[in-house]
Amino acid sequence: MTVAKNICFGLKRLSRTQERRRLEEVLELVGMRDSRRAAAARSSGPSSPAEPSLIEMQKNRKH
Repeated sequence: MTVAKNICFGLKRLSRTQERRRLEEVLELVGMRDSRRAAAARSSGPSSPAEPSLIEMQKNRKH
């Protein structure tokens, strides 16, 4: 599974256009825009423990 497919897995309730737009936002937010086609298991994610995880960012966005 690619990074993009992994992110989009949780966006199925959105229209195709909204899904693509949100994918771009998330990739930009976590600094992985160039990694969209990389295998998700190979992606290192945040380089420092001080950086918030994607899950934490999603939780904060909902509030």
